[in-house]
Amino acid sequence: MPYLSNRDFYNEFGEEILIYPFLYENIKGASINLTVDEYAWDLNTKKMLSLVTIDGEKIFIVPPYAVIAIMTQEVIYVGKNICGTYHSKVGMTIKGFSNISTTLDPEYIGTSLICLQNNTPRQQEIVVGDVFATLMLAYVSQPVFDEMADKKNMPGQRERVGSFEKGDLFIKKQRDDGFHDSPKLLKDKMLNDMSFKKWKNDFLQKDNLLQETQEIEKKKENKKIVRAKVGLYLSALVLIVALVGSIIAVIERIPSLDFLKSYMPLIVFVLGFVINKYLRKVMAFIERKINKSGDEK
Repeated sequence: MPYLSNRDFYNEFGEEILIYPFLYENIKGASINLTVDEYAWDLNTKKMLSLVTIDGEKIFIVPPYAVIAIMTQEVIYVGKNICGTYHSKVGMTIKGFSNISTTLDPEYIGTSLICLQNNTPRQQEIVVGDVFATLMLAYVSQPVFDEMADKKNMPGQRERVGSFEKGDLFIKKQRDDGFHDSPKLLKDKMLNDMSFKKWKNDFLQKDNLLQETQEIEKKKENKKIVRAKVGLYLSALVLIVALVGSIIAVIERIPSLDFLKSYMPLIVFVLGFVINKYLRKVMAFIERKINKSGDEK
């Protein structure tokens, strides 16, 4: 499945892909990094994870072997032509957290509830605001049916969070914000986000520079190809002239071939025609090789 690149993001952000808050540094070449919100639960007890503040950072304490659910800061919406998959960050798996394997369906809106397990016998820490997962997006082969709207997951997985400790507070926050349920309001938040405006402007400048560079390189390559073709044509012409000249010289030197002198114009024409016919085939073959080489570059 071909995933969307940041060039695709440029075309779709603000339209078929909405995300807020938009963190400039979390937009990668073909993925979007997701960060830890202030809501995380131990799934064995359904209680909030212990949250401590150290040097101004809010840190969740994850017990040994605990299975937890973390809410993302980012609210995401994707249109009916787009789906996605969530993936682990290397930094999390190295610490001993389980791999992430879940999906994002078309037309979903809301934060993402992502489950992890601490596979180690030691207590772990997860900092609020840190990157802990990454989202990759792709176009679906066919748009989903409108009827799918009745089967979508609730924004922010409310049907699950409602039974967790302080889940009602999270749901109230979502509803108070408003944009968790509305693509229109989420779009307004995204388009007015200064970080998004900066990313879009910077990306456009880099993309234009890249395209200009590629165009210059393509023109240089085309000039090389043209010069190579001209060289081949001239070489072929010289070869034809040399072969015809050699045959004429042979006829001139051998007395027994004097009778051919009266047919010299016809001989020159026939030889030129035959040699040109085969040389054209050779030239066409060489030209195809040159063109192929140019395309690969």
